[in-house]
Amino acid sequence: MRGHASSSAAGAPAALRVGWCPGALRPMMSRDGLIVRVKPRGMALRVDRASGIAAAALRHGNGLIDLTARANLQIRGVTEASLPPLTVELDALGLLDADVGAEARRNVVASPLMGLDPSSAFDVRPAVAALEAALAGAAGLDALPSKFGFAVSDGGATALDGVSADVRFEALPGGRFAVRLDGQGGAEASCAAGAVAEVALRLARAFVEASASDGALHRMRDLVASAGAGAVLGGAGVDGPDPAASLSPRSPGDGENAAATRPRRVGRLAVADTLGVAAPFGRLDALRLDALARAAARAGAVELRLTPWRAVLVPGVDPAALDGLAAECAAAGWIVDPSDPRLRVAACAGAPGCGRGTTPVLDDAAGLAGLLGPGGGGIALHVSGCAKGCAHPAAAPLTLVASGGRYALVAAGTASDAPVAAGLDAAEARRLLETLLHLDRRP
Repeated sequence: MRGHASSSAAGAPAALRVGWCPGALRPMMSRDGLIVRVKPRGMALRVDRASGIAAAALRHGNGLIDLTARANLQIRGVTEASLPPLTVELDALGLLDADVGAEARRNVVASPLMGLDPSSAFDVRPAVAALEAALAGAAGLDALPSKFGFAVSDGGATALDGVSADVRFEALPGGRFAVRLDGQGGAEASCAAGAVAEVALRLARAFVEASASDGALHRMRDLVASAGAGAVLGGAGVDGPDPAASLSPRSPGDGENAAATRPRRVGRLAVADTLGVAAPFGRLDALRLDALARAAARAGAVELRLTPWRAVLVPGVDPAALDGLAAECAAAGWIVDPSDPRLRVAACAGAPGCGRGTTPVLDDAAGLAGLLGPGGGGIALHVSGCAKGCAHPAAAPLTLVASGGRYALVAAGTASDAPVAAGLDAAEARRLLETLLHLDRRP
């Protein structure tokens, strides 16, 4: 490798390396082995790199890959012995950051079809590239929480509605961005497109400085609740208030259900000759990823665009090849039908993959999805392996929380909220869901 430092090779025993957001240079141990998270830049992954990741996952992991809610790929089942050669291969593919700190800070999610979507306010790719580079090279941000993230939305067909972030930039007509902080009620500030990276660093440093003296400040929403969004933005030298910011498409960041009317993102899209495909519950195997990459290349595409909705967009497909590509993807196990009920279910790894999991929630989620029937909209059911609710931190209409092989049911809440029923085995949980869904459908 070219000077990359991996904390796994030099740090604590694998059994102790839990509890953070993993990276490629700082993986996290789970029950099925190390989780190695690959963070492609700019939401884009060349098809040859996608095939390379698939091959590496087969050689050095257990062949399973997760699509995360931050538009990253997680290679699972890596061992202490297989991690060094995996890191070498990822480095050769151009997918590693310079060091662990740069990798940890570069938490940016952006509109997946940025630069290709004529319905967007403008092309936000230069701002995203500048932001990623600035974060990777920033000094003085080592204390930034590992989950602290930034979002850049172009206001088009893949605007980041329902995608949470500590700091978000939303494109406005005329070439500026509305600047919003998590927990902020309304638009209070804006910045020029060329100032996004500088503004982001100022806000990140403001958070680090404030949290150094107040241990209760874990994320930006805590600082906003404590000091107020106006004070935080003003203290960081961000322009505001700005009435023009009200022109921005609002991205509330309060969970996927806020996006019930969002444009379709699976199936044939009207933008840039794009096909959208989804992995059931964000889980796929390496062969499925390779099949997508090879089929996309045959159909004329050169890259994949990852999304925070656990789906992959394939832009630039030869229009005559779109139907054939969809058929190939469906045959490989990808979801290509936007009415597939599995798109309305969120589920985590559960047992046996996760160290906290006691229940095979992926299997149970697959069996329960059919109860929802076809239809679009947001997440209707969350099946969580524990009270952390990693797969869907926001509230869902119905949430099953596993513990000791049984489920508790939460209505209109998160996995950590109080349940309305508990101690349910899988069959009992299914019957209760059937009853509740039947009542919900009554005229």
